[in-house]
Amino acid sequence: MLAEKALELLRELQRTLDGSLPPYNEDAIRLILEEMKALFEQNQKDVSATVAGENGLFSGVQLRHSALERNKRCLLAYLYNRLEHMKKMRWEFGSVLPPEVKFNMCEPEVRCLMDHGEFETQDGNILLLKKNSQHFMLRSECEHLIRQGILEHIVH
Repeated sequence: MLAEKALELLRELQRTLDGSLPPYNEDAIRLILEEMKALFEQNQKDVSATVAGENGLFSGVQLRHSALERNKRCLLAYLYNRLEHMKKMRWEFGSVLPPEVKFNMCEPEVRCLMDHGEFETQDGNILLLKKNSQHFMLRSECEHLIRQGILEHIVH
């Protein structure tokens, strides 16, 4: 069935996000990307045939395009939800994640999670500066992170 693997990937993630991070499912992602490549190539053939004058292929192109869009949305949702879960764990555990958590992450996830911005205080709040965005936090919410050395108190 079209886009079934992508939906199963999300179901797997949803079943395991009870506090633990499931292993990054590289095999499922590879299969989904292979399916997407095959769907795209078949669509290219059918569009070329339609341009050449062949009729009756538009419904198939639309169906495959919808499956491609669904696969893309599912993959993005999978990656986004993993990242959000890892961010929560980073705040919970600090800069050093437990080995069982790090073991379930792929290398790009580890790099992304460890890339954090600069922090400074303003009127009792903490300002997070990261890639053209700013977020304010109460000092009481991040004091323990400053003590652990994850955040740095910068005085201007």
